[in-house]
Parts: sequence; structure tokens; C-alpha cells
Amino acid sequence: MKPVAGIHNPKAAAFAEHRHEKVCAKCHEGAGPGMGSYVIHEKRPWSQQTREDFPALYWSTVFFLALAGGVFIFFMPYTTVWAWREARQHWENRHEKRKEPEKRVLVERFTRSERWMHTVLVISFMALSVTGVAWMYIETGLGKTLALPFGGGDGAVWVHRMFGLFLMTIFTAHVVYLIRSALVGKKGYLSGPDSLVWTWSDFKAVHQHMSWLFGRREHPVFDRWSWWQKFDYWAVWWGLLIVGTTGLLMFDSVLTTSVLPGWMMNVARWVHKIEAILAMAHIFVVHFFIESYRPSAFPLNAHIFHGAAELEALEKEHPAWIERMRAEGKLEERIVTQPPRAVQIAFFGFGLSMVALGLLLLLGMLFFAVDLSF
Repeated sequence: MKPVAGIHNPKAAAFAEHRHEKVCAKCHEGAGPGMGSYVIHEKRPWSQQTREDFPALYWSTVFFLALAGGVFIFFMPYTTVWAWREARQHWENRHEKRKEPEKRVLVERFTRSERWMHTVLVISFMALSVTGVAWMYIETGLGKTLALPFGGGDGAVWVHRMFGLFLMTIFTAHVVYLIRSALVGKKGYLSGPDSLVWTWSDFKAVHQHMSWLFGRREHPVFDRWSWWQKFDYWAVWWGLLIVGTTGLLMFDSVLTTSVLPGWMMNVARWVHKIEAILAMAHIFVVHFFIESYRPSAFPLNAHIFHGAAELEALEKEHPAWIERMRAEGKLEERIVTQPPRAVQIAFFGFGLSMVALGLLLLLGMLFFAVDLSF
């Protein structure tokens, strides 16, 4: 018998045909022959046996583990040195007097629609993180506790799927908006200083910023966006495309295996899991460091919520943008008043609660990892 595509084992192919006839077709109405090749309780995907019998799963898993490892091999030392550099600079400038809060000039950094989009993204991502970790760790105390508000594991999976579909819908709308903006010639979306598209100057800024960390060069001069802000923006694209695609494949196993071989479900599940863990770890460690942990942002950079940042801070981190606004005569129209105290507290509380929840999830995952059955 010819082996099933993706599984280099004739016995596995015969077993898949038998299992479809005796099990899959009986338990799953409409299940096609492809479902029989879905491997239940497969071996660890990075094992030698998986490499020999199931190369598609082995190489896809190895690739995404290498991708995740590469991201953190770069960012963990990078952010550690960054924290040390800023702490040292903060200590050297400790005697400088800061302006009183009521005398600080605030500049609108994000529009109302951008702030709403980010808030929706934050809520959706945290909901997906909680429900995803609940299901991944459902056999542990962590998983059972996280699943309680949703009525158990099945409820957590249902909420996870609904938020996944919602986020993919928002993402699709954003793509349509960008295409429409490009077609009508809306300035600054695909090129120019307001664009989030990477240019050669961003790659040079990475090198210059690394040199600055060790005191070898001046801090790079950023316009509206720094290189790490552009990186985080495109990381959302990359993550949503991978997690969203694999999530859709797993959404309806009967429908998927009527078109694709069942072993694709194994590949999708592991790619989904690894990419989701990478996304959570990057957000909860790297992104939160940049926006909350580093000395210049501690305890929280809340301007993404209320939209305004201090002119003094922007002149240090985004001087080219401020100078451009001044030269174009647009800076004055971006000056805004301090939001009401209650609003500031609400935004600050929401932001800190998201940071705390992310850290608790990450610590819980690490603590219960020894109990997680792969």
C-alpha cells in the first residue's frame, strides 16, 4: 500500500484507512478518508522517530522552535543591556528636575481610531491567551482555574474560537483599509516618515541603537516610529497569519480533512501552539519591557490609551518627528490638554492590569510546564 502523504510508514497508512472506516466515519458525521491519517497522541514532534515516520511534523516543528529561539536569543540579551544602559543614564541624570505635571506639554501621539484599535487588540489577545492557556494546561490546576469563568475546558475552547474569528475579522478589515488607503493615494501609509513599512534606515537604526547600548555611538534619531515599534507592528501580521491560518484549519476537523490529509491537523496544532507561545512570550516580556519595565517608561507608558505623550519625552525619543511637525506648522494643532484625573486612573489601571495578567500567565505556564503533557 502506498504510504499516506506526509507519513513515511506503510503500516500507518493501512491503520489510517482502517481507523477511518471503523472509528472516524462512525463518530464524526461526514468525515472523509483524510481524517484517518490524523495521528492521535503522536510522539514528541522533535523526536528521531517522528523525523523518520512523520517528517512534515518534525521539520515544521523544528523550524518554528528555531524561529522562537532565534527571537529570544536576540531580544533577551538586547533588552537586558538596554535596561542596564537606561538605568545607568537615569542614575547619572538623577539630579535633573522634571516639570510639574500641570506644566507638561502633551502632544497627540495616536488618533482616537488608533487607540480603539489597539484596545480591541489588547482585549482580544488577552482573551485568546487566557482561554488558550486554559485549554493547553487543562489537566493542571492552572488550566482548570483559568477555565472556570468559561464553564470548563469546552467553554474556554468555544470562547477562544469566537475571539479568534473576531480578531481575524478585524485584521482583514485593517488589510482592506490599508489597500484602500494605498489605492486612493493617502499620504504616508506605504512610504514616507509616517509609514510603518521598514526601510534601509530602520536596519541602520538597529545597528546604531546596539552601538548606543554600549556607549559607542549617539542614540539614533527616530521620526514618528522607532524600529522596535515597526517590528512589533509587523510581528502582529506574521503572528496572526500563522496562528489564524492554523486555527482555522483546526476549527472544523471534518471540513478540513475532507480537503486536506488528516496529518495536516497535527502540523497545524503544533505550529499553532508554538507560535502562540512565542507571541505571548514576546508580548509579555519584550513588548511589556519596552512599554513598561525599562526605566524611561516605568511603570507604564499609557499614551497608547489616552493618545497623548509628553513633548519633553518625544523630543528625546522621536526628535525628528517633533522637528518635522514644527517645520510643517502642525505641532500646535497636536497639543492637547491633560485628560481628567479619573480618565488617567482608568487608563493606567487597565494598562497595569493587562501587564499583571500577562506576567501571571507567563509565570503560571513556566511553573506548571513540568505537568504539561505533550
